Amino acid sequence: MIKKLFNLFSKKKNTAADFDFAFADVMTIVKAAGDKTQELQGHVVAIDKEDGSPVSIADRKSSRIVIEGLRKLTPDIPVISEEASKEDNAKAAKSRLHWVVDPLDGTRTYLDGHEGYGCHLALMDGDTPVLGFAYFPSADPDKQEFYYTAEDGKAYLKTGSGDPVRLQVSKPSAKETKLTAATGWKDKTLLLDGTELDLKRAVGGGRLCVTAAGKTDIAVFNGWFSDWDLAAAHAIIKAAGGD
Repeated sequence: MIKKLFNLFSKKKNTAADFDFAFADVMTIVKAAGDKTQELQGHVVAIDKEDGSPVSIADRKSSRIVIEGLRKLTPDIPVISEEASKEDNAKAAKSRLHWVVDPLDGTRTYLDGHEGYGCHLALMDGDTPVLGFAYFPSADPDKQEFYYTAEDGKAYLKTGSGDPVRLQVSKPSAKETKLTAATGWKDKTLLLDGTELDLKRAVGGGRLCVTAAGKTDIAVFNGWFSDWDLAAAHAIIKAAGGD
């Protein structure tokens, strides 16, 4: 299925010929799933899962779009989804190479009627995310954002119909007296070595995405996050020169 996947982030420059699937096709699947959630926003209600987190029909429809699309595109690579059964996920996790999808990252934000939620997809080599696709829908097409790793091993951001822009993490010097942190909505103030940070609000894995774009210097997570929350964004920030 994939000829040279495990060289993706080596010093060797990869080309589209290294892969047996087109990244554009993966992006089409993720965008379709994200657009479905945007279409349904304001028209769904949620129930609580066993862990107390909310889930809605939008989560499940998005998950179905991604899973069905990937089964056609990469039938040999199993899919782990937040909305799949524990049995299916456990079976998929036994494969060294597998997809991990969060069909609706930021369900509470979504249910409250805000933007910032997204559909995230990562390709995993064991416990390591090697490809990442994170799409943030918007009712305004010009504000739709798609962060992704490309065939050349680099990370990019496409906003609306604009051209993709290569991402690069910020490189603050040791002399910097002010840093900006991507964090959640509940954090009021944050200190780093006694210095108060400027805060930029972002949802879940979106914190790593804005940091990959150099919009913030660091991403802060208070609390527990799962693989599907962060795997795609982790691959993206690594491709942008971060970790």
